[in-house]
Amino acid sequence: MAQASVRQSIGRTFVSLRRSTRILIILLVLEGVRAVGGFAGVDLPGGGPIRFLLVIVGGVWLVSVSLQPMRRVLWRVRNRLLVTYVLVGVVPIVLVAAMVWIVATILMGQITGYLMISSLDRRYENLEGVASNIALATALGDEPRAAAAAALAALRDERPTLDAVVHVDGQPVGSTSETLERMPDWIEPAHGGMLVTETNFILAARSPVDASAGSASVLVYEVLDPGILSQLLPGLATVGIVERPVGARLGPFRNAPGNDVPVPAAENREPVVVTLGSADEVPLPEPAGFWDLPITWVSAVPARRLEDGAEVRMTAVMASRPSLIVAELFSTLDEVAGVLGTALIVIAAVFLCVEGASLFFIGRLTRSITRTVKDTYAATRQVESGNLSHRIPIRADDQLNSLAASFNDMTENVQRLIAEVKDKERQDSELKIARDVQLGLFPKRPPDLGSLEVAGFCRPARSVSGDYYDFVPLGDRQIALVIGDISGKGISAALLMASIQSSLHAQIMMARSSSQAVLSPAAIVGQLNKQLHETTTAERFATFYCSVYDGDTHELRYTNAGHVPPVLVRNGAVTRLEPNGTIIGAFPDVRYEENRITLDPGDLIVAATDGVTECENARGEQFGPDRMDALLVMNSTKPLEELTEIIVQTVTEWAYDLPGQDDTTLLLARRLPFRAA
Repeated sequence: MAQASVRQSIGRTFVSLRRSTRILIILLVLEGVRAVGGFAGVDLPGGGPIRFLLVIVGGVWLVSVSLQPMRRVLWRVRNRLLVTYVLVGVVPIVLVAAMVWIVATILMGQITGYLMISSLDRRYENLEGVASNIALATALGDEPRAAAAAALAALRDERPTLDAVVHVDGQPVGSTSETLERMPDWIEPAHGGMLVTETNFILAARSPVDASAGSASVLVYEVLDPGILSQLLPGLATVGIVERPVGARLGPFRNAPGNDVPVPAAENREPVVVTLGSADEVPLPEPAGFWDLPITWVSAVPARRLEDGAEVRMTAVMASRPSLIVAELFSTLDEVAGVLGTALIVIAAVFLCVEGASLFFIGRLTRSITRTVKDTYAATRQVESGNLSHRIPIRADDQLNSLAASFNDMTENVQRLIAEVKDKERQDSELKIARDVQLGLFPKRPPDLGSLEVAGFCRPARSVSGDYYDFVPLGDRQIALVIGDISGKGISAALLMASIQSSLHAQIMMARSSSQAVLSPAAIVGQLNKQLHETTTAERFATFYCSVYDGDTHELRYTNAGHVPPVLVRNGAVTRLEPNGTIIGAFPDVRYEENRITLDPGDLIVAATDGVTECENARGEQFGPDRMDALLVMNSTKPLEELTEIIVQTVTEWAYDLPGQDDTTLLLARRLPFRAA
């Protein structure tokens, strides 16, 4: 039982491990089994794939394990900023500096190699010129052989470092040294290059005269020694000549015994034999500073073996210093070089100052950011626990501390906002009650007049509306049709609308109680204007349309006090009942007029507020009276309730921001065929 419990515990522990950890354990066990088998003399298969998978899975496991503490470390903003500064600031500078140093090293090495090859080419040209002069002197002499001997003797006296071999009519005449007694057959006219013997390196050039023409052919050469090498790049670099074995690759540089010229090693790490170098003759100058590190470069030198003309892999190894190469490059600038050097020093100093200032301000910025984040985090924990009185300390006048101040203002306003929310809930409840009350002020159902059917609709832009419509029966055969639009929106407009509604009904009741036979719309509007002007401020006014329809005469008398002209649709034509008076409530003692029209059977009158015709779409275009007229003409024969729904739906689809539009109110009336009471 104990063993089973242990096995179950080990199994649960193994299953709870990460997948990469489980795979790594399995691979380690397999590799351990193979190791034990190896000790026992049993060679188990699969060693290569297991080791390969072990390396891959082990790398993944190390990365995943190292990321966990890294995540914990980078949880703090300060650590993230420090890592960011290192990656963004330090690493690029180091990489750029390394790249600049590598590029500068390659460029300086290439320049040194180019100058060395150019110096060799100039020596070949000089040797070719000497060979041409000897060949010309031999060819112009009466006795070519005697002339050749004289030319060789003169060469020994004038240029003791040079040697020559002369052939006349294809036969050797003489030589100035024992190094080369006969011109090799493979050397062609105008040849110039390096020749390699078992003991020497030779710089040689043959005259460009064709020996087969029966004239003289001359080969002038000089044996390469440290003195000549030191003349290739005087004051710039030391030069060494290395013969590279076939198949060998240049390896690390190191100094040959007794020679200060760095030389490469072959691929097999065996030192390559350096025949000669110039460092013993003219050593490399001392460095100009700690930065003046030696630069070693190699260049291939074309060469042939003297015996058979076979190509030989020769390499010139050059050692120099940046100060020497820069001085050589800028040697033609004279005083300008000093100015440029001073400018570079100034720029470097400014760069260091900028970097120092950047590090200082980065430290200040990091401290400011991390401290503010820490304070803000602590404050959020306090607010989360319900302590709204906690405040973040303000330590400086900057954006971060302004953020902390904003947080303090936020916590200070939270309690007030809570109170405002409660107050708003109370106001919403009161607005709902006011909306219900206002809906009760509108007509409950249209009256049955026999010869006229009416309908109305009002949709507030907010909770309550400042628009007003009404149809008030005046006995059995007359009815008053009114619609108005109070300036403004909301509660104030709704209260003013209720005042106008109550005043209108009061006037109608007084007129009916006085047995007035004909109710005048102009008198009603004039009285409303007087009352509204006396009880409200100057900026409070209303547009108002009031009409009275007589069912016996079918006459409609109306007064339009600045309201949107109602539309009369008759036989597919549209007529507008234009205003015949100004708005109410703006001016006292205004005299209003009234107009009269007789309605024919089927005539339709539609009155609306500006919330219908002036509603805008997403492009800012208004619905407009023309679209309204076309809609009415198209649907003028439909029942009023259906026509009302069509108008409301069309305006709703047109409007872009319906809650931001004005109140939408409609009043519709259509004359029916006469019907006896």
